Formats: sequence, structure tokens, C-alpha cells
Amino acid sequence: MRLVAASLQKLGDFIQLTPLLSALEKERPDCEFFLCFRERAVESALSLFFPAWQAVPAPEKSGEAPDKRLRGADILVNPSLSPEALDLIFRLKPKRVIGPRREKDETFIPAAQKLALAVMTLNRRLGRFNLVDLWRSLGEGAPTKLKAPGLPEEGDGDERFEARETEDFLQGPDPVVALHLGAGHRLRRHPAELASAALLRAERGRDLKILLIGTRPERALGLKFAKLHREASPGARILNLCGETDLARLSRLLKRCSLLIAADTGVAHLAAALEVPQLSLFFGPALGHETAPYREGVSLVQGLSPCGPCVENKGCARPACRALPPAELTAALVTELLGDGIGGEKSEEIAPSGGALFETWKGALSPRGFSLVPAPPLPRALSEETLAALVIKEAALDTVLKYPALEKGAFREELKKYPGPKREIREERIIPQLRFVAGKGVKEGSSRNDFFDRARELLRSAV
Repeated sequence: MRLVAASLQKLGDFIQLTPLLSALEKERPDCEFFLCFRERAVESALSLFFPAWQAVPAPEKSGEAPDKRLRGADILVNPSLSPEALDLIFRLKPKRVIGPRREKDETFIPAAQKLALAVMTLNRRLGRFNLVDLWRSLGEGAPTKLKAPGLPEEGDGDERFEARETEDFLQGPDPVVALHLGAGHRLRRHPAELASAALLRAERGRDLKILLIGTRPERALGLKFAKLHREASPGARILNLCGETDLARLSRLLKRCSLLIAADTGVAHLAAALEVPQLSLFFGPALGHETAPYREGVSLVQGLSPCGPCVENKGCARPACRALPPAELTAALVTELLGDGIGGEKSEEIAPSGGALFETWKGALSPRGFSLVPAPPLPRALSEETLAALVIKEAALDTVLKYPALEKGAFREELKKYPGPKREIREERIIPQLRFVAGKGVKEGSSRNDFFDRARELLRSAV
């Protein structure tokens, strides 16, 4: 029996898929497992996360014949709605598909993903579904935890890792902060100037070591940061390993770090799987509620703007969201995450201005999945948009994804986490949004009624 998983996208997508793949592997021990990949980083990750699986490259060109090991599989797992994935699955002709599939001119989408698409069509900011939880819904018993990679012993060929310079840098009591400045798109990156300003403040009163990580093309970003930072702090301890680590070595390095600071990248998801404390900075197209690192306690700063979250294929001459957060906030969050008791700014003491363009969150895990909850400095008071988003998510978890039931009174307790006086919230302005999501995102019949009735029940309990 052959099971094929189609993971055609990036490293982060693969890591977010590991709870579902773990459940499938456990449920079907008699299968031969194959992963269809497009990026070499995914192939490298497979050997760490699922060493019993075989990696098979996806066809490079449309119409190219796929590898014979993929054709006619007993089960094919597809998390993606991309045209490339749907076209490949159509040509592979598996006996059964878990996830989106295309048959002739019609595309079939699982209930959870269909609902999430409906929410994005209405207003992407209403979406509170982490991608991991949407993919977990495709399988039975998928855990609410990323799979941790198995790390091989350091080999003789790990010359750079074993270099005395690196080992000396990592050793000692002073905290090592890993900094990943790169990202798959420029609008997702944290500018080197802001990173340096924040870490200069965090260094006050403590001896920090800054480890720069990333790919070879990102090495220039590391050099820019190091130059800026050393001009302001000549004694700063910085080691630039951008482009000098494979995935196994990077994993070992992260395990020895006190903290990772990164944007929405595969490195952030790798750190979450390794349970490394981290501060995630989300800008432009990146929306924390969708792709935050799936880990309890992760700190996340979301850049806001009237035009966001945007899309990568549209230009942006002045990405105001990337000018935030202020250095004092990032420094305060770094201090709290290091937990070394050394003084400095405290995040709850940093009052956002009246026109603040950022929000701060903490990751929380429960049997129902992942959520972001407000964290200091407190986000704005509960709005109609936020309430609609929370109602849609909880109603969907109950009736569409069918995760463990929400405890009585838990929703009202959730709303109490949103501070300050509530804006004037009117039920009649939220009902049309619920009706739209039910009509576009939930299949006909009782499921649609169940979702809408549950959503109205939650809304009424809130207002």
C-alpha cells in the first residue's frame, strides 16, 4: 500500500503539515510513504522529520510525466489548493485523495478549507484559523503539536559547526539570540536598522551574543546588520553564519540559542518544532492568525495598516507596516522572553499611541488547536470585526472541523482577554457576515444550519 503526500511548497509549509503526516504514519504502519517535493529544503527536512519516507521530486514543468512511484497511489494527501498541486493530483490518478482534488473541470474542497476560503473572500482579517489546524482536520487524531526533527550526531564534515570560533561563541552563560532577517518576500522582512535599534536597547545591562542565520543570498542582510550594529556598539558580539548551515546544523544551533527573532519564515516554524523561545514579527502579507509558529507561548507582533494584510504579487512603495514595532517594544519583549531578571523596559509599560499600527499576541494551544490571545501592550478594545472573527472561528470548530466541544462559559471568558471599554457592537451588523460565511463556506443542509445557529448563539452570549 502506497501513501503519497504532496508538499509542493516551502519548508515552513512542510513543517506545518507534520501533525497530519504523523497521524497518517501512525494510523497506517503497513504503508510505503512518499513525499512529493519541489524545494530541496523540504527534501532535507524529510530525512530529519520522517526518515522512513522516500522523497520524490515533483515534475519541474507542466505536462512532464511524474515519477512512476507516485502514480496510482492508494492514498494521496494534498493540503494545497494551488493549480500546480491540483493538476499534479489529477495526473497521478490516486485511488483516494485526502484534501483538495480536481476531477475534470470541477474542484472538490474539504469543508474546513472551503469555510476558510469563504472567510478570506469576505475579509481576510476575519480569519482566525491557523493553517496547521486546517490541515489537522484532514486526518483523524492529528496532534496539536509540531513533530520535532530527529537530529543526527555531528559528523566529521561539519567543519564550520565544529570550528573553534563557533564553539567559543556558543559556550558560556551569556544568552545567544539568533536573528533571521530574511524572508521569502521583501515585504515580510524585518529591516536591519530596526533589528539593530531594538537589540541595542536589549543589550543594556546584559551581555548578549547575536547569531545571524539564513541562506547564502541572505548573507548580505547579515553583513548590513553587523556593520550597523558594530558602529553603534563596537564591542558587540556577532557571528554571521548565513549560508553556512544545512538544516541539521541549523537545528542544532537553534537548540543552543536562548531566543530566535524571525519573521514569517520556515526558520520560525523549525524553531517552533524544536521548542525554542521566539519572537515573531509579522508584516505585509503575513497574518499571524493564519501562520504563526504553532507553539504555546510564542510572542508575536503584528504590523497593521489600512491596506493589510496585502498580497505578495502587488507592489508597495511605502510599506508603513514594516516601520514597526518601535524598538523599545521589541527590546522589552526580548527581555521578557530571555527571563533573566535583568531590568529594562517592560512591555506592559509601553503605551501604544492613539494611532498605533501594531498589535501584540501570545500563542496558546488547547485540544481545539492554536489561537493568539492579546498580550501587552494591550491591543485595542474588542471591535465588531474581532468579535465576528472569534464567533466564526468557534462556531466552525464546533460544527465544521468538529474539534473537542467548547466548555460552557469559555467563550465569554475568552472575550474578557480583550481589554478596555468595548466599542459599540451591534448584532445586526455582524449577522450578515455570518450569513455570508455560512452560504459560501458551509455545505448545504444541516451543516449550514448548525454553523449559523451556533454562530448566532455565541454572538448573543457576547452582546
